[in-house]
Amino acid sequence: NDTPSIGLPASGTGDIASFTALNNTGAPIVAIISVTPTIGPCTGIPQDLQITVNPVPIIDPISNVATGTGVVVGPIALNSNTGGGELYTWSGGVDVGLSDGSGTEIPSFTTTNSGTTTISRVITVNAEKDGCTGPDRSFNITVFPIPGAVAGDLNKCSGDFTSVLITGTVAGTTFDWVIGSVSGTVTGQLPGSGNLISQQLVSTDGGVVEYIVTPTANGVSGPPISVFVSVFATPVGNPLGEAAVCSGTTLNITPSSNVPGATFFWTGSNGSGGTGNITDTPINTTTTSTTVVYT
Repeated sequence: NDTPSIGLPASGTGDIASFTALNNTGAPIVAIISVTPTIGPCTGIPQDLQITVNPVPIIDPISNVATGTGVVVGPIALNSNTGGGELYTWSGGVDVGLSDGSGTEIPSFTTTNSGTTTISRVITVNAEKDGCTGPDRSFNITVFPIPGAVAGDLNKCSGDFTSVLITGTVAGTTFDWVIGSVSGTVTGQLPGSGNLISQQLVSTDGGVVEYIVTPTANGVSGPPISVFVSVFATPVGNPLGEAAVCSGTTLNITPSSNVPGATFFWTGSNGSGGTGNITDTPINTTTTSTTVVYT
């Protein structure tokens, strides 16, 4: 045997016993076995036997994949020590969007994760060439979910601080916001980040501010949402003036303010009170004039 590295001794007698073929290279090894027959003192003509030992394909390391859902990944190149022509078979990635299959490379696929938690799967790849199958090679595919943001609209009076609390559908979500549409005369709105929008908004005539909030988790951005904060101007009552009436006269004074549509609550220094128009009937049981102040 001119190549004992295949696992067969360099020489021997009798039948060639079974042996485990070896090839630790990436290319076929050809060994020439010269077999010489003998009987008694006579030696026959040597015959050559050729044994070819093909290598087992060893797959090169494959990089792990970590990305968000809905991302196109690949194709993923597959290489082995045997230099090409291998047939690869892979499995284990159905839950993250990679179908089981075979070929010379893993084709492009779109990652999937419809839940709110991270999915990680172990992909097993096997290579075969010239009838020889090598050991499995594994790598991980991790798919992060798309985060969502949840927040409610608010009504606030001018000069109040907003208190928009933002929550996420995925643990660890962070939030950034920008200012969208603004109607009316509102000031104090600013872009920012965090899970609480707390800003003092001021408006003399009322208005609405739109905050556009974008959630991010594990490097994946989710769809933005709009949060609307309505700011109402602070109503100030207009002066009502003074009037002189006789005791027992029913009043009907219509209040007004700087803000259209304002409602009114009033009290009188005589203990009266009500809502809307001042409809008190003041009584004076004395012999001198008295004054009732309505607030």
